Amino acid sequence: AIEGKVYDLTEFADRHPGGPTTILKSAGKDATKMFKDIHKGVRIEQYLRPEAFLGDAGIDEDLMSDEFWHKLRQARIEEVEEELERLGASADAHPAYQGAGAM
Repeated sequence: AIEGKVYDLTEFADRHPGGPTTILKSAGKDATKMFKDIHKGVRIEQYLRPEAFLGDAGIDEDLMSDEFWHKLRQARIEEVEEELERLGASADAHPAYQGAGAM
């Protein structure tokens, strides 16, 4: 998917200047960032037949923004830190760990 649109790149893959492997690495994923980083200012439709467009991915454009992913990563980091704190507290309280540091 690129910019929320799903394409069948089967026909184009062998003609891709970077080879089919480049396309296959992003198959089934959102390839927007990778595509834009390499093809600055280019629209994928320039290279494909209209039949290659399969439909919308149903993804909200705001959910694809760098800001959204930053917030998502931040929330996950906080979750992991809380879990580590919880596990650390329960490890300290667990009888198997009593005096483990004194070995």
